[in-house]
Amino acid sequence: MFYRKILNVLWAVFGIHLSSIVISVIWEDHSSTVPSIWKWSIVATMLLILAGMESYYARQKKDRMSLNIGLTSLFSLLIIMNGIELQVTVNIYVAPLAAAALTMRTQYVLYTSVFTIVTYTAVFFLYPWYTRQPEIMLYVTSLTSLVFYAILAIWIMRLWRRMAATLKETLESKNELLVRNILMDKVSKMDALTDCYNHKTFHEYMDSLVQHNEQNGLSVHLALLDIDNFKQVNDTFGHWVGDRILQRIAQVLRDQVTADDIVARYGGEEFAIILTGKDLEEATALIENIRRTIAAMKHEELQGDAVTVSVGIRTCHPSLDKEQLFRTADDALYQAKRSGKNKIVTGTDYPK
Repeated sequence: MFYRKILNVLWAVFGIHLSSIVISVIWEDHSSTVPSIWKWSIVATMLLILAGMESYYARQKKDRMSLNIGLTSLFSLLIIMNGIELQVTVNIYVAPLAAAALTMRTQYVLYTSVFTIVTYTAVFFLYPWYTRQPEIMLYVTSLTSLVFYAILAIWIMRLWRRMAATLKETLESKNELLVRNILMDKVSKMDALTDCYNHKTFHEYMDSLVQHNEQNGLSVHLALLDIDNFKQVNDTFGHWVGDRILQRIAQVLRDQVTADDIVARYGGEEFAIILTGKDLEEATALIENIRRTIAAMKHEELQGDAVTVSVGIRTCHPSLDKEQLFRTADDALYQAKRSGKNKIVTGTDYPK
């Protein structure tokens, strides 16, 4: 909270000011024209103000910028009234102007500037310990300094706003570019119809996982899935129906696999699924569940009929490179097709 920072600074200023008064009393400084009772009265007033602000913010827990600026301005005035040399007083007014500038609101800076000029004028001409030798040139110089500080505060605020706006615009441009790059990367990796990975991305993942299998022994299985009699569906009901079937089957695949698996549309009506972190029995059970789910789906566009899929599965082994793995899984798929369709054949179910 901004108010906490303001209060911390004012407590520090109060401590320094109190220390200076105590030191002057200890050393019996008689050069000051301000009575001791007056000094201690102002110190007590400052302490009461700080305690009151602590109590107020303990209940509210919410910044009130006008109150923060007013408190800082009042503190500056009280310090000045405690006998600070006139040449120094104008510098003390930098504190409330800085507090106003931190709000980034021009009206607060203008209000604070008016307050400082009015109170400085009153102290200069009316305060009894400063009216002994009124020096007009000192007043004019100090007033000019206050106006300069106000103008400087406004200029810094406007400069900061421009920098903040530029930074925001730059960040927004970078974020927009990042989002665009992410979307373009996704588009380049995904199949537009089924929202599965595309052919190219499948091979990229396959290269990486086969290498991972060789180096670290990661369990990897490749399942190739083909929709049975899909050409007949397209020829009889139209390609738009075929697209609907592809989308529904892709949805089943994405829903059934785990977060460690990869589903890709390899081409046409064929899908490739890379299963990791499972043994062959677990991978086969998952694919079997997919096969049954698809076979149980009824499609209104097909007059309530279902479609089936044939699947070939092959387990990756360090002795197999990617091409051999894919070829043996493809051989298993076509063995499933030739032996009646709507079934799963693993790479060990037929002679090599």
